[in-house]
Amino acid sequence: MSRVFPTLLALIALLAAWSAPARAQGNDDADPALEQARQLFQEAEQQYRLGKFAAALELYSKAYEAKSFPAFLFNIGQCHRELKEHERAIFFYRSYLRDEPAAANREVVEQLIADCEVALAAQQAAARQAEAERKAEAERQRQAEAEQRRAEQERLRLEQERLATERLKAAAAAAEAERRRQEEAEPPVWETWWFWTAIGGGAVAVAGAITAGVLLSDPGTREVMPSGSLGTLDRRGE
Repeated sequence: MSRVFPTLLALIALLAAWSAPARAQGNDDADPALEQARQLFQEAEQQYRLGKFAAALELYSKAYEAKSFPAFLFNIGQCHRELKEHERAIFFYRSYLRDEPAAANREVVEQLIADCEVALAAQQAAARQAEAERKAEAERQRQAEAEQRRAEQERLRLEQERLATERLKAAAAAAEAERRRQEEAEPPVWETWWFWTAIGGGAVAVAGAITAGVLLSDPGTREVMPSGSLGTLDRRGE
């Protein structure tokens, strides 16, 4: 019913406006603005019946600009209501009642305004709910990303510690390998020639020192050291 009612209102207004100048002026040409409004109205009606409310809205608006019939405001409000643009629908319904205070369909329009106010409140509540959910989801996403960053940082820290530990182990193993290599390349000190040479020389020196001590301690022994010889022992009393 709401889709047919605007047509009747606008059509009545157009017929009344169209016929009055025609009767007053005889067969003179009609008002060009009125003719333009009529053509736009007819196109708008066709689009409205096809359910093309956005196109009908544009045509009704142009018709109102051509000829400011209050009925066009009602039609514009109807288009906005069909497009779920309830706030705009309320605006044009009220504009219609303001310009047509004695409208025959006032009770219907007031009921449409009330219905649109309910729908608008529900629409706004749904929009607030959607916004709250969007913010909650954004916060969950932010927390998830922060947790992911913390986990990644912890993973990197543990990886760095593992690499540092492996480097220390590798360095210790390399040092141990070098120590073993040196031990295998160099014989023990008691296996070297110079060690036993030093030991032998020391032994000879010790033996000589002992012999000398014995000879010197014997009062009956006289050491004779001829030139070019190791010397002889001359035992007194022999």
